Amino acid sequence: MLKEYILEHLDQARNQMTVKMKEYKDVCETEKVIQENIEKIHRDAEIDFEIFSPRAGEKSLRNKANEYYEKLKEVQERKVVLKKEIDQISGELEKFKVMAAELMVLEKRAEGKKKRDVSRET
Repeated sequence: MLKEYILEHLDQARNQMTVKMKEYKDVCETEKVIQENIEKIHRDAEIDFEIFSPRAGEKSLRNKANEYYEKLKEVQERKVVLKKEIDQISGELEKFKVMAAELMVLEKRAEGKKKRDVSRET
């Protein structure tokens, strides 16, 4: 019963780690794309010298850059949260790995003792 519990939690931790690592990778790729878009805007025009036009207000390079900076901030915050979650899951994974290893050692000892006891009876 204990063995099943440990193995079940070990498997759950591995699955969670896989999901979080994939999500972390996706967030990193999104961050890279946003940074590339920001760099492109800076290369395309000098934001400080952009002429203000009421019609072009929402589509101006400055507003696009601000939108990207906001998205970048959100992505970086999500990245920090994911990193903490990954660290926590990693700790759980290690804990259950140690527990599983200790359980295997105990099972081997019990088998050895059982074999010795059977050989003594015969």
